[in-house]
Amino acid sequence: MKAGTLYQVLIGAAAYALGLYLFLPWLSTGFRPATALVPALGLLLGPAGAFAAMLGNYLFDLRHEFDLGTPLGILGNFIFAYLPYRVALRLPGFSPRPRLSARWIISFLYLGLLGAAACGTVIGFGLDGMRAAAFAERGVGIAAKNFIMVAGLGWLPLLLQPWLERRGWGYQAEPFMETPRKKVGFWMMKIGLLLAFILGTLASAGVIPSLIPTQALGSVQHPAAPIMIPGMILFLMGLLLM
Repeated sequence: MKAGTLYQVLIGAAAYALGLYLFLPWLSTGFRPATALVPALGLLLGPAGAFAAMLGNYLFDLRHEFDLGTPLGILGNFIFAYLPYRVALRLPGFSPRPRLSARWIISFLYLGLLGAAACGTVIGFGLDGMRAAAFAERGVGIAAKNFIMVAGLGWLPLLLQPWLERRGWGYQAEPFMETPRKKVGFWMMKIGLLLAFILGTLASAGVIPSLIPTQALGSVQHPAAPIMIPGMILFLMGLLLM
């Protein structure tokens, strides 16, 4: 890893962890204003921003003993930043710099929604699979609250884009070249995410049965993870291919 990239990762991680610490009182509500920074890290710094989000979440978790949710939070935050960056490359003419245009706002909200939904689905799937929390409670809750924060505050960090660009810190992506593999991966990612999220929500709410009947354990009355597995596999494979 180049020195400049390492600095980006460390500074981005420190900013995210500090933001999480500053808003500790908000944890009781489930809303974390600092999560609005995560997609911006990906859009501004590319893959380095995704690693920064992952490391920042890890640093924040150092405030207490690690639990089963720690690795899920690390992975979820990585995808929360990485997915908007990857999908933004496919949007013609999209720039992270905020613009007062319907096209930019819709594109930004679309990217934020994908990232937030993916983060919530990954974390919720893991917690539900471990019978630690129901997917409808944690997965859907994380996705919704993250998206609210991104939609309301996520554009603010992007105002730094011209400043970062002048100093050579902005991620300079090569022109996107569509290939059959990338196109298939993109659609696999979207279909898998949608499938996992919808089936997980319905199964967790007891609307549809899970694939594997399981007695309720802990706080999970209707296990949703089994029925989400095909969608999660499709999503993760698509994410690797796109």
